[in-house]
Amino acid sequence: MLAQTLQARNFFRDSMLPVRLYFTHRSSGAAWHNHEFTEIAIILAGQEVYETEFSVEPISAGEVLVMPAGGSHCFRDEENIEQINVLFQFEKLPVPSRDVCRHPGFTALFRINPEYFHRMRYYPRFRLKDSDLSRVRSLLLHAYEAQEAKQTGFLLTVYGAFLQLIPILLDNYPVHAADSTARAPERMGDCLEYMQTNFRREIGVDELARKVHMTAASFVRHFKAATGCTPLDFLIRLRLDEAMHLLLDEGVSVAEAAERSGFADSNYFSRIFRRKTGFSPTEFRRQHPIV
Repeated sequence: MLAQTLQARNFFRDSMLPVRLYFTHRSSGAAWHNHEFTEIAIILAGQEVYETEFSVEPISAGEVLVMPAGGSHCFRDEENIEQINVLFQFEKLPVPSRDVCRHPGFTALFRINPEYFHRMRYYPRFRLKDSDLSRVRSLLLHAYEAQEAKQTGFLLTVYGAFLQLIPILLDNYPVHAADSTARAPERMGDCLEYMQTNFRREIGVDELARKVHMTAASFVRHFKAATGCTPLDFLIRLRLDEAMHLLLDEGVSVAEAAERSGFADSNYFSRIFRRKTGFSPTEFRRQHPIV
């Protein structure tokens, strides 16, 4: 198997807004390839065979396939296939709203390290409800037509469609119980969502390991592979994100922001805040507009 690597610079017209749509209505296959960006393929009609380095599966209308950067795959044996592909580099796009970011599916689809999916020999796949498939078809084809016609502001139209697509995908993403039968990436996604919900209290490695039915040592290895950081670093990142949000409210003191974001010691909070952001909490507040 020799896979062609598709490079980001050949696909994104604006490096500041790297998102693009492709619509295919084909009767012949798509050869083995991988890419430097994430791809979400949504099957609008027909059926075909989806092949990766570790699986061969039939797919049909309504299915959503998430192919992380570097993941080789191909399509074959098409029958009246209509497919729209969303290509993007999520780390370079403006961050969506906080409530969306804390959905368990968001973490699994957009936050887990692509290399972890490769190691676990698993790429996310799920199915849209019929009503949502119709919505997605209308939404993305409208944006695709604007993109291809290069209408004024078409990049914003495409990005806007991408933002509207995210909650539809999350509503359809299967939230797995973090049990021993779930795949490791699914368990990591559920674990991250659990941390995002409970970061204000003390959470230890043993508790998280039990949550995902792993030993503590195995859990830490999986967590670092999936996120690129330790559980403690991730927990601190969540708390600091909450603290920065609270500091934008002039009615919240620094000590209160520390306590409400999970830091029991305000002096430790100030030290870790400066270490991670380069500012003290007070300096950060001065640098940013108050809501």
